[in-house]
Amino acid sequence: MILDELSIDIAGICLPVLKRPEAKPDPNPMTTAKSKEIVSGLLKGNYEPAAFTAPMRVFLNTATGKAFWKWFADHGALGSFVFSDREERGDGEIRRYKLSLGGNWYWFSVTTSNDGRIAQIYWW
Repeated sequence: MILDELSIDIAGICLPVLKRPEAKPDPNPMTTAKSKEIVSGLLKGNYEPAAFTAPMRVFLNTATGKAFWKWFADHGALGSFVFSDREERGDGEIRRYKLSLGGNWYWFSVTTSNDGRIAQIYWW
């Protein structure tokens, strides 16, 4: 999936009409608020295990998983968390956001399973 994200971003540089939407009307603001709450917790080293799939919980408990979130937390305080788009899949959905850490903007996606638990998180 990360290659798909990069392809979209490169295409948007070459042809602005293909650029990823900076913001769209959020079809589910409660889901976005929950996603921001989860990210905020992860940046502080806390999370609710029930919000994640089993493989994601395993990753979050590894040294790499813990260091990853600490590294992002070191970028600065979490600010804006703006819905960009949503993609339905047979096994769940992908929600993409533009968020601010320490005043810098990053793209972020959350892939959830059909039961709503987080299966993957990507930053770029």
